[in-house]
Amino acid sequence: MQSIYGFRNADHTIIASFQQGDFPDAQVCNLTTNYRSRQPILDAAYAVIRHSTSVVPMALQSASATRNIGSCVRMIDDAKDGRDEAERIARCISELADERRPLNDIAILYRTRHMSRPLETALRHAHLPYRVRGSTGFYDRAVVRDMLAYLRVIANPADSLSLTRAATRPARGWERKPWQPWQPLRPTTGCRCSKP
Repeated sequence: MQSIYGFRNADHTIIASFQQGDFPDAQVCNLTTNYRSRQPILDAAYAVIRHSTSVVPMALQSASATRNIGSCVRMIDDAKDGRDEAERIARCISELADERRPLNDIAILYRTRHMSRPLETALRHAHLPYRVRGSTGFYDRAVVRDMLAYLRVIANPADSLSLTRAATRPARGWERKPWQPWQPLRPTTGCRCSKP
């Protein structure tokens, strides 16, 4: 059931109908050994897929030697929306931190980049440090930093650092010129403008 290949017209029902309709005498060999994931990850995936009516559920076994690491996978499956899910994840991590679980041992897995924003927001609100691997964090993206600079200038025109970022991003061509365009702003707005 790989929907990520749908753009290539992949259809999981072809495999499902292989023995039932097209080749009734074919012998089916189930490949139940997984060489990529540990058993707790496979168990979590099975807990999700076993309710599917479109595929035959198959419990997978991990080929790697698993060590007993306790309850290493926690599923949050009854959240009402992405924000609620992110807040529950942050609370769960806070509880683990209170139990003296090292934060370096904790990972949040998500499938697409857009899912990072609510998670990062919830972690920031919970004062939990985090690192985004394989991508740039939402609040570290240049476009987000630029927009936050604009909003900070609106909220506080005396914020010269945000004003400098807002004035020079995106590039407008005056960055290499003397800082003349902002000189008239000083007396009227009270900004402490500085050259970038």
